[in-house]
Amino acid sequence: MFVLQHVLSLSDLIKVKKLYNKIVAITTKMRYTNIVVYATTLKYVLYLGGDFLGKKREHIGRYISQIYRKGNSFISKGLNELGIGSGQVMFLLELYRQDGRNQEELSDVLNIDKGTTARAIKKLEEQGFLIREKNIDDKRAYKVYLTDKSKDLKNDIYTIMSSWEEVITSNLDKEESENMIILLKKICSAI
Repeated sequence: MFVLQHVLSLSDLIKVKKLYNKIVAITTKMRYTNIVVYATTLKYVLYLGGDFLGKKREHIGRYISQIYRKGNSFISKGLNELGIGSGQVMFLLELYRQDGRNQEELSDVLNIDKGTTARAIKKLEEQGFLIREKNIDDKRAYKVYLTDKSKDLKNDIYTIMSSWEEVITSNLDKEESENMIILLKKICSAI
């Protein structure tokens, strides 16, 4: 699959339509300022961005990306003082919920590949936050346990995470916050 990206005029779009009969819905009422044509050998799909019928199209990914980047920066500042990376904290949070889980279960619950999980757990173990023990039932697997060092940081970590949640929900009322969680869960279940 290749991506061809150009700013096209309506006359250019008509030419594209003639070339690729599979492109959809081009009318004289539509104004296009940013068109991306995704092409495969089987079909052509027209992606409309920018100005569409005089209205700016909002892209949810832009906002999700902004929240992720700013959140990562905010959380990293607090966690760095504790000696924990932002990519490691999710494993600690999951083990705070239920200690003694195996690596595969952590990978599944967090939706992270096994290699990344193994590296993160190894680093946390080297830093003294976790210990790994062979699983009695499955000698190939390890169970992961919190150490006293990581247990002592639990309240500090929760404070950092709660602070970020307060920042991102500061302009929302209770109902909006609850609806946001419902919508985010719905989005996550679709991917």
